[in-house]
Parts: sequence; C-alpha cells; structure tokens
Amino acid sequence: MTEARESIFKYTGHPLVDVGACVIAADNNRSSLGEITGADLEKMAQFIREHYCVNPMRNFLTTVFPNSAYANPTTSHEKRESELADILAPREQNPEDTEGICAYCGRAGKRRYRQHIPLITGEDVFNFTPEGQAGLPVCSYCLLAIQASVLGTRKCGGRMLLPHSDSEYLTLRLVERFLSHNRNILSMAGPDDKYPNQSGPRTVLMATLADLQKDAEVIARADSTPALTAYHMTNYGTSADVQILRLPSEVVNFVRETQRSEYREAWNYMVNRGWFMGLPRKKDGKVDEPESYEVGKHRNRLYDDIFDLPDQAAQFVRRHLNWRVRLFRDEEAMQAGVPDAWGITELLLRRVMLMEKERIETLRTLGERWAGYVKERNDRRFFQRIYGSWRTDRSAYGAYRSTLLRASQEEIRQGRPPLISFEEFLVAFEEGEEFARADWGLARDLILLKMMDTLHSLGWLTEHADELEVPSEDLPDVVEQEQV
Repeated sequence: MTEARESIFKYTGHPLVDVGACVIAADNNRSSLGEITGADLEKMAQFIREHYCVNPMRNFLTTVFPNSAYANPTTSHEKRESELADILAPREQNPEDTEGICAYCGRAGKRRYRQHIPLITGEDVFNFTPEGQAGLPVCSYCLLAIQASVLGTRKCGGRMLLPHSDSEYLTLRLVERFLSHNRNILSMAGPDDKYPNQSGPRTVLMATLADLQKDAEVIARADSTPALTAYHMTNYGTSADVQILRLPSEVVNFVRETQRSEYREAWNYMVNRGWFMGLPRKKDGKVDEPESYEVGKHRNRLYDDIFDLPDQAAQFVRRHLNWRVRLFRDEEAMQAGVPDAWGITELLLRRVMLMEKERIETLRTLGERWAGYVKERNDRRFFQRIYGSWRTDRSAYGAYRSTLLRASQEEIRQGRPPLISFEEFLVAFEEGEEFARADWGLARDLILLKMMDTLHSLGWLTEHADELEVPSEDLPDVVEQEQV
C-alpha cells in the first residue's frame, strides 16, 4: 500500500490564499484544492514570471503589489530576478531560514511584507504588530497562492474585486469565471496596453453569481447554500483600503431559487428593468439607452441593491417588484407576456426576510380579496385610496386604517363580510390594538402588489385604466444613490 499524499493546499478561510489556490486549481482543471500537484505550482510560477512584469498585467499590479519587482519600474534586472527567484519557489522552508509559523497554514514560514501581501505593514513599520515585528511569516506555498490570487479577481474602479465564500466549491467556480476573463484579456492585449478597468463591482459580482447559478452542476449541489463575501481593495500608496461586500446565505439562496422555472420569467424581467434603472439620468430625466448592456460598463440597479438585503428589503420591494403598480397604465407593461410579481415576492419574503408563513398567507389573501371587491363593486374610490397610499408618507397609518374601516363598515351594512377581519388586521398591520407594526408600510405595499396582479388577471385594470388617476411624482424612496 502506498501512503496517501498530503495535500499542498487546504481551504484556510483567508480570502487571498484561498482564491490564489483556487486559481491554481482552476488553471489545471482540478476539481478541488486537494488535487493540486507540485507541477501545477511550477506552471503557475512560470506564468507569473512571463506576465506579471510586463503590461497589461503590470498595470493592474500597481494597485495590488505596488512596490514589488513586478510593478516597480525602478527595479534593476538583477534585483528583479533575485526577488522572483525568492517568491516564486514553492518548497519546504529551510530550517535555518525559518522566521516563524505561516500565518495561513501553519507550515514553517519566512517573514514577508506589504509588497507581496496586500494591506499588511511594510518592512520598516513596527507599530501595532505582533511582538513589534513588521510583516507576517508566510510559507512559500501560501506566498505563491497570494501572488496568483490576482488572476481570480476583476479590476473594478481601479481596485481588485476578490470573491470568497465559506464554500470552497463556490469560490472555485467563481474564480474559474474570473480567471477565464483575465486570460482572455492577456491573450489579446499588447505590451503597451493598459489593463481594462471595469466599473460597478456589485454588478460585476452579482452578474457572475447569477450566471453561475444557472449551471446544472451548481444546482445539483445546492443542498447547502453558503454565504459570499467580496473584497474591493487597493494596496496603493497611502490610499490602501478595502470595502467589503456581503451576501448572506439567505440572499445567495434567493438568487439560486430565482433560476427555477416558476420564478425565472419574473427574475429576467427584473434584471432587464435593473439595467435600464442603472442608466445615468439627464437633467430632463431622460436616458440614452444602449443597444445592449455590458457587465463592467453598465450598472444594474437590481444587482447593486441585492447587496442591501435583508436590511433594505422594504425599499427593494418598492423599487424592483412594483412594475404592475408603477406601470399599470402602460400598454406594453400590461401585456400578457409581462409576468406577475407576487410569486417572486413571496420567495423573497420566505428566503430573505424569513417572514412567517401565516403572515405571508394573510397578505396574499387580503390582496386577492380586495381585488375581488374592487372588481365586483367597481369601487374606484377605494382603489384610488389604496393605490394612492403607495405614494404617501409611510407615517400616514391613520388614513390608511380609516379607509379600510370605512369600506368594511359599508360591507357589513350591506350584509356582507368585512374586507378585513380583526385577526387579519393584527397579523398584517398591528402589534396590538391601535399600535402599528414597524413594518406596516411593507405589509401595505405587499398587499397592493398582490391586488394589482389579481386586478390585471381579472382584466379590471385594462378596462378602467383611462378612468383612474395616477400621481405624476415618482416614488419618494426611488432616489439615485452612489454605491461602490
């Protein structure tokens, strides 16, 4: 029997090392980090030697390793070759050169500094470091992975966008996409070209994740849904900085499930609206719409706003799930091919907001019931008041409550059941009698979403659209905001 070979890399939980190891694995068609061989490391070291010291890769590396032999134009040829021989030599550390235990994997390591490990201290900086020593002890394997990690990122806004998950599999699959993108750039670029700088890191990451979630193998391995974190970082000069973009597991799961057949049509409609919403507005409110949208060039507002979930779920609903409400007089929006919003809204409530099943069912029932009431009684006044509440201040709870009470009382006088029962009112809107829930406005908006979908399916909206008043002002919370 032969003794099992110890893996060169294991998933450490540190984004730079893990992404770099995933780059080496993906570049050699390995399905996991445990399959990486010594020959794979030598291949990557040779690739770095060939590409990192010349443009366009050298241009990219000024934001990652600005003082390294790769990017520093003042480095002599002899010094560059000596430094490359040191950092691109994956091997066990000689005992006489050992300067501590590797901070990432626990092997024997040598002390390294900011020129080869982003966002740590330089060689002459001793403040706020363990035992007053600058830098970190790192083994040669992890050091090579950190150098390779750049190939598993995207250059966005002059920074490096690095994806990392608690799942090795998800990180590997994302890195595969980014590595393919970077290799295409290097294969077509000339020695005088600069590295393409994309914009919209949120859009770039979400577009990649959403496309990845369509993969049959990814769907088959969806028994557990990991979280995803991206680091939008620069190591340049005195402006070194990192912005962290987080997608909790609930949100990743939501995006995955939107690819199921019952939600895919609505999701694609939301994505198309998101591209249009992301276009810059002129002073007159108009936009120049391109023939096609391009990831890295155009911003998708849906993709950007997903990173604000679940904290900004109420605003997300109003901005991205309201197409029936905002466009019910638009002939194109009311075509049969435009999907309803409630199905994917309910998915959001369950997966991201973790709303109780009883409350979701109550909101759905009320939306259908009120739509039936408007249809049967042709009560356009009631519809206008409920619809108009969408655009009023969210503190106007008393007016909304009075509208429901008056309509219910009238129904009772006519010998019919009220539009909403006491129990339903408590579940939907109140913590206790006359004490509004903090998210009563969200409940109101969700009921209206279901109400509009139902009225559309009943044909009432199309029949009466010209008779209904539509406020001209935009929703108060749909205001363009700058995001990373």
